[in-house]
Amino acid sequence: MPRIAILPSTKPLRMKETGGQAAKEKLNPAACANLAKNYDRVIIGSTASDELFRQIAESIPPEARESFKLYSRSYFRNFRGPARTGKSEDVRNDAWKEILKENAIEFQESHKVVDDNFRTVTRQFSWKELKTYITDERVDVVS
Repeated sequence: MPRIAILPSTKPLRMKETGGQAAKEKLNPAACANLAKNYDRVIIGSTASDELFRQIAESIPPEARESFKLYSRSYFRNFRGPARTGKSEDVRNDAWKEILKENAIEFQESHKVVDDNFRTVTRQFSWKELKTYITDERVDVVS
């Protein structure tokens, strides 16, 4: 069974670098190489800049480039606009649903949980809690 890594943030690909008094983050090419080595497919989606995603693409080992799917800020911008429900909804929820569909990853659009008052409530899909909604056994959410 192929293994799939999903990164809803570029944070696992960055490392802190201290120079002078300020700490800065920069891309860690070894992290991309490790993902390529340990997974058959890697999906990275974030509202990080297209420039950072260009750097990520350049740091992927050439033999593994086809197994990486990258979704940068410009992809997420396509989901701007009024939310379907009329509420101020995070557009990343719709974007992540589309990413999962495009990559044939099984997920739930909602699930039931028991709240603090012991009532059963339905929670709608949230990209911030991808692990909770993805039902596909091939997938590891890396955060």
